[in-house]
Amino acid sequence: MAGDLEFKDLKELLGELPLFSDIKPKMMVAAEESIGFRRAVSGDVLVRQGEYTEELLIVLSGIGTAYRTESDGRVVNMGSHGAKDWFGEMTALSNQPQFATVKAETQCTFLVVDAPLFKKLYTGGGSFKNHIDLRYRERALAVHLRSAPLFKGVDRGVLARVAEEAELLTFDAGKAIAEEGKEADGVFLVRSGVVKEVRKTDGKDKVVAFLRDNSSFGERSLADDSAWRSSMIAMTRVDVVRLDRKIFDVLFARDRVAGTRIQMTVSLILAQEQGQEVDHDPKPVVDLSKTAAIDLMIGKQAVKGGEALLIDLKKCTRCNACVEGCVSVHEDRVPRLSKRGIKSGDAMLTSACYNCTIPECMMGCNYGAIRRDVNGAIHIILENCTGCSACEIKCSYGVIRMASLTGAAETEEDTPSFLSRMFPFVQRFRRTPEPGPVEVAEEVEAPKKPKKPEKKAIKCDLCAGLPFEACVYNCPCGAISRVDPADIVGM
Repeated sequence: MAGDLEFKDLKELLGELPLFSDIKPKMMVAAEESIGFRRAVSGDVLVRQGEYTEELLIVLSGIGTAYRTESDGRVVNMGSHGAKDWFGEMTALSNQPQFATVKAETQCTFLVVDAPLFKKLYTGGGSFKNHIDLRYRERALAVHLRSAPLFKGVDRGVLARVAEEAELLTFDAGKAIAEEGKEADGVFLVRSGVVKEVRKTDGKDKVVAFLRDNSSFGERSLADDSAWRSSMIAMTRVDVVRLDRKIFDVLFARDRVAGTRIQMTVSLILAQEQGQEVDHDPKPVVDLSKTAAIDLMIGKQAVKGGEALLIDLKKCTRCNACVEGCVSVHEDRVPRLSKRGIKSGDAMLTSACYNCTIPECMMGCNYGAIRRDVNGAIHIILENCTGCSACEIKCSYGVIRMASLTGAAETEEDTPSFLSRMFPFVQRFRRTPEPGPVEVAEEVEAPKKPKKPEKKAIKCDLCAGLPFEACVYNCPCGAISRVDPADIVGM
């Protein structure tokens, strides 16, 4: 990617950066294929607070300064990034919007590491992961702690000391973070992912709650030496911050003011838990009558989605207007809408794109064919798609499928009439046109074997570029709508 730019050999350049000091040869090849360069002039906005831009930017020259707008409107200078420094790692790691806006103070040049390569480098460990985690401790961990209810009102200096002792842990989907009955010896803060709280009731596992980014659990361990009352299971890949109980023992001994604040918060949290258990029938955080459906949705990782397409089966008349509307707005005449999905009662979450906050399809694409715009919507760049099916395999919902887009449009002659669609037997009475005169060629070549149609990845594109979504707009019954899956499951 850097062949036409005035830079030294990319391998040599990466070797000079601390992040890549021990990069393996195979990963170096992937880096050389994926890493790009970017230039900016003074005043350019490099990343914007609140937007989704999942790239790691490494400064080669120049200076960029980060500014954060707080809830009260204050603009806080978060510091500057010079040569060999980087930013954007927290968004790439957690799939959350940008924490701050970064502007170029001078003319700048950057290396750009896209999200798939970032994930590979980070999960591969080594110097890359070590430097990223170290920078998280320096820049973001104290901010993360400050946002947790447990540390509300605690002095920043105290939080900095707590951050130094924190552990950064990762759990794959299905792994137990804490097990019911075992000693509760610390507090956990969820950095990214979804955690399910499960409690044994009458010999059966009962879902008590689902926890997402910036949630916490384990505060009870600070009040007594009791065991875990529930098991905490990672429903997706989960990154957590673990704070051992010993950290708080030292803190309480050194700083009585901070210790008193934290203990008061813990007492409040436990009082809320006790209030749920007065009737000897714990009141769940979610409606347990919907637990099966919610568990299914979480198992399919639907809660990662930013929005879902919901069909009210009581209103739906099966007229197919939604699909016909989808066909009409795509030039290739291939519908992106699917009416299959997760059904619960009279509602169905269709297999339409959820625009995941953790887009596994994008992570699995090595060709830059799947991108997320600044508003969080996932798009397929057909020109870059090679038809490898990696995104189709990675998609948790079966939303992405491979389809031939060449010659997909039907001609007017091939399109059945309304009468033919309503009464298929009419097709029997269609007049077959008489064959015309046959021209005999002097030399006839043997017919060539037709090429296999090239397939591309397709999915719901939210009718990009249109002021409406065709399926929702064309439904005469109001049976189809866009919703946040978190609203459905009560999270």
